[in-house]
Amino acid sequence: MRRSLRGYYALDGGTLIELCLETGAGKALRDELKSGDVFAYTHDMALMELLYILCRKYGWQRAMRSTESLMLSGFLTVEAASALSEDASRMKCSRPLALSDCLTLALATRKGMTALFASREAELVREMEREPLGVDVEFISDWHNGA
Repeated sequence: MRRSLRGYYALDGGTLIELCLETGAGKALRDELKSGDVFAYTHDMALMELLYILCRKYGWQRAMRSTESLMLSGFLTVEAASALSEDASRMKCSRPLALSDCLTLALATRKGMTALFASREAELVREMEREPLGVDVEFISDWHNGA
């Protein structure tokens, strides 16, 4: 049995992909967003990741439709990466993480919310174990699987 999410979350690109591909975890997250129990923020670089991944999988037109549909759903508040660039750059300077992950963590830190990633990426887990990130991090794969 999966547990419920509640509150405010900064979503990474992988989580947006889960939503648009309507995986089991993506559908469950969409239900939480529809119920009003989860409020989601993301950054525009995560949207770029979503768009190119969907384009590779389905082609440009379908990728654009899916991304636009997500944007029009009202489920997401999108922050400009430029507004997070100093904090994300500082993190990227000191940690071997993907720039987009640093943006998600910077957004979560700035807004006082939890960062929600799609899965336990090795470099992110390694960094969390090496030194705390200063922000709560959850993984949709754990949440949906009931971990």
